[in-house]
Amino acid sequence: MLTTRSFLTHTLSHHPQGQAVTRILAAAIHAVEPQAAVRRFFQRQGYTLLINGQEYYLDKMGRILLLGLGKASLAMTLPLADLLADLSPRGLLIPKQTPLHALSGFDIQPGGHPVPDANSVLAGEKAIQLVQGLNENDLLICLISGGGSALMSAPRSGTTLSDLRELTSALLACGARIDEINTLRRHLDQLKGGGLARLAFPAKVVSLILSDVVGNPLEAIASGPTAPDPKIWVAADCSGRDSCRIGKCP
Repeated sequence: MLTTRSFLTHTLSHHPQGQAVTRILAAAIHAVEPQAAVRRFFQRQGYTLLINGQEYYLDKMGRILLLGLGKASLAMTLPLADLLADLSPRGLLIPKQTPLHALSGFDIQPGGHPVPDANSVLAGEKAIQLVQGLNENDLLICLISGGGSALMSAPRSGTTLSDLRELTSALLACGARIDEINTLRRHLDQLKGGGLARLAFPAKVVSLILSDVVGNPLEAIASGPTAPDPKIWVAADCSGRDSCRIGKCP
């Protein structure tokens, strides 16, 4: 666990404001520590799971599945798996590297990063398998963090893994912003831009998203597998009719 002493370098130890700086650094790191974040938003009272104040009655639920996606997937999943241990939760973890210790009940499939690879596609296939056949009584909890765009991939028809690799490499090389890169990714991948949530319908889907993007746009973090794509344009008569509500009109 990080403490103020963890940041007390030789320079700071001799600086008149060194102690204050180390306290600020320690507080900032603790505020975004994945396990601490999960514990802040998930509590349990008997068979009632409280998620940011919203009640979910576990004894009335069907299947309870966890999907951890991103570089912080294991750290985010551990405290929730512990909270639900008596219910034997199961699910899928898609981290950057294989963890040293397995997590009981969970399939672990690392993907490629920062450029997707064959393991990323395998992770995408496993994510699709996880959510297929869910019903309205089931609960899918998604724990999403940075890196998920490359770690999980399910190319749309007509797009190949090679296409995604070439595009990602070119965008990274030219210095494109992450939100710009992920805008294109959302249009080329069936799980991004809310695609995972659509596949999980009609199950209840709850997401805890740890942001690594300035401004916290949900659709940009891991390319928004459970967040709608605001860049979708639809051909519609912009007269205020219901048809215009499904997307942004030009």
